[in-house]
Amino acid sequence: MILLFGARVWKAVFHYRAETCIRNHDIDSGLLYLSWADKLGDRVPQTSLLKARSARRKGQPELFQQYLQEAEQRGATAVQLQRETILFAAQSGQIQLSAPHLSALLTDTSGDNKDVCLAYITGYLRNQRNSDALILLDAWLTDSPDDYLPWLIRGKVRRHRRDNGGAESDLQEAIRLSPENTEALVELGELLLDANRVAESRVAFENAPVESLYRARRAVGLAKCLKSLGQFEDALKLLTFEAKQSPDDAHIWMELGRTQFENSLLSEARQSLEMSLKCSPWNDEAMYILAQCLNQLQQTEEAQNMMAKVKEYRKGLDELQSLKDQLRTDPLNTAALVQSGEILLKYSNPDEAAVTLQAALDIEPQNKQAHQLLAEYFELPNVQNEKRAAWHRQHAMNQANSQTQQ
Repeated sequence: MILLFGARVWKAVFHYRAETCIRNHDIDSGLLYLSWADKLGDRVPQTSLLKARSARRKGQPELFQQYLQEAEQRGATAVQLQRETILFAAQSGQIQLSAPHLSALLTDTSGDNKDVCLAYITGYLRNQRNSDALILLDAWLTDSPDDYLPWLIRGKVRRHRRDNGGAESDLQEAIRLSPENTEALVELGELLLDANRVAESRVAFENAPVESLYRARRAVGLAKCLKSLGQFEDALKLLTFEAKQSPDDAHIWMELGRTQFENSLLSEARQSLEMSLKCSPWNDEAMYILAQCLNQLQQTEEAQNMMAKVKEYRKGLDELQSLKDQLRTDPLNTAALVQSGEILLKYSNPDEAAVTLQAALDIEPQNKQAHQLLAEYFELPNVQNEKRAAWHRQHAMNQANSQTQQ
């Protein structure tokens, strides 16, 4: 009996510690406490619910569903399961489904309001609804001014909207509250570098801890600073080292290739740029530098073919930028979202295309073209999800049949 009581006490302690970590955005530490909680006494639904929340926050939908099912098997209530399901929908960009529940979730004192804000803000941003995201961010900042995350997110949104002064202010505040936050320091470094404030930018990059998630961006930014300061050899050494540490990162290989090209290391530059395009086939900047490199290597025909490809991609990306400008003022424009998704699927990151097309389906669930394009996405070699591809193909076919009958 004493051992059982002790196990329950420790389990409650681990749950409290895990929930505190998750609330403070330290998901990995929270998961460590939850792994200990499951080793003590009976396996309870609270552990699985917190694991599901962690998986949602880390963007792991398969794990989220697994832990939510586990929570149900362990006896979680319908209300608990519904809350996590709604927040998952919100974070995924299913705003039409989740929007009616926002007010109730924000006023529910038994839950974590910051988690609610973050889920809905993420969904709004996925759906190009930046103004709605900013409204929630302002509310979050009013309630929790000492939380670094809303400052960081608002800084990124403002930077995307080209409000550089506001972005810098927000990022500086995020860093004040979380001095070793790599993402905030890298975002600030890139912002300052774009403004040609090289010395300040270098300090931000050098202060950023070397973390795997932002390691490549930090290295690229720091290398650009070094080159601007005339330290080409140091930049080359840094990028060569980092390419070995992050062999699948297209931006590292591209910046290494660019630096090698600038130093007339043409054969090495060609290899690096081809590696960049292997990792990211839609990188038009890497294509452009490679075309120049091939031209200097007297590979005239290959250079001309590559430059023609650059022109094709940049024409598509110019059209995409026009659509993005349109969506800033009209985020519910389904036609613009679908057209953007189609361009992204052909000329840019396919994962971004999938997010954009899902946003279109959130507004118009029966959109035939969006379903067709998502089916193509799920059939890509690096995605390969036959069940989801078939599901979207069937929905596109059903909508086509419905239109024919009408």
